[in-house]
Amino acid sequence: MRVTAAFFRLLDLRGIWVRKVAFGPDRVVVTIVLRRKKLVCPKCSYSTMARENEQDHDSVWRHLDLGVWRLEVRARLRRLRCPEHGVHVEGVPFARDGARFTRDFENLVVRHEAPLDRVGCRSPPPGCRSSSVKRGAA
Repeated sequence: MRVTAAFFRLLDLRGIWVRKVAFGPDRVVVTIVLRRKKLVCPKCSYSTMARENEQDHDSVWRHLDLGVWRLEVRARLRRLRCPEHGVHVEGVPFARDGARFTRDFENLVVRHEAPLDRVGCRSPPPGCRSSSVKRGAA
């Protein structure tokens, strides 16, 4: 089995193809592309085939750690023009709009946040805790 196929199964992220896997000393970087041809607005259900342009940098999300390695998911996303919300980067099926974490990572943090807060441990990464709780992911 190829490494990309193994990570495709391991991540179990809907709507993606794994293109490349790079192993570093402290992290694993998985480069993906979205399967869908239509671009979807991250704020509503509007979809279109027409794209405004493509980002000149990769979007990065933190996923669940893989043993001692931090796991990052990277993708070069396209931009679309929504008639209601204007120009935005397309939405991804595995993360909220504007999030730096996958839904799996956020759900794990929310599940373990109360016991951690009780014993005085470090708080979750910024931007992860409050938005997940509001979403009702717990």
